[in-house]
Amino acid sequence: MISAVRSSHFPYLPVHVRLGNIQYPDHELDIEAFVDTGFDGSLILPQGLIPDRIPVIGETICHLADGSIFAAASYLGSVSVGSLAPVRAIIMTFPDKALLGRAVTEHFRLSFLYRRQVVLES
Repeated sequence: MISAVRSSHFPYLPVHVRLGNIQYPDHELDIEAFVDTGFDGSLILPQGLIPDRIPVIGETICHLADGSIFAAASYLGSVSVGSLAPVRAIIMTFPDKALLGRAVTEHFRLSFLYRRQVVLES
């Protein structure tokens, strides 16, 4: 059976984030994330959305579509898009962006329909 998530807020998808253990997360949040096919990581969240009590596991070097490279605080967690199965992820922070990258979207079929809709299917 094919499951799909559709968003008319192009090019964003609704994302549910769990930090820490998947079954017993330390923190959860919902956000709309820009789908960035040039970002090879999992998810970037704006700084300030992750409480200080959540342990940082290190720094990750990221490469964005515009060619820029940056180091970001990294957290272990999972990312779910709509009703699709969660994907274990390294979640990073950046000053002002929420970006969903290929480390999550490559688990599914991603379609951009006429610059009006984003579809992610299992």
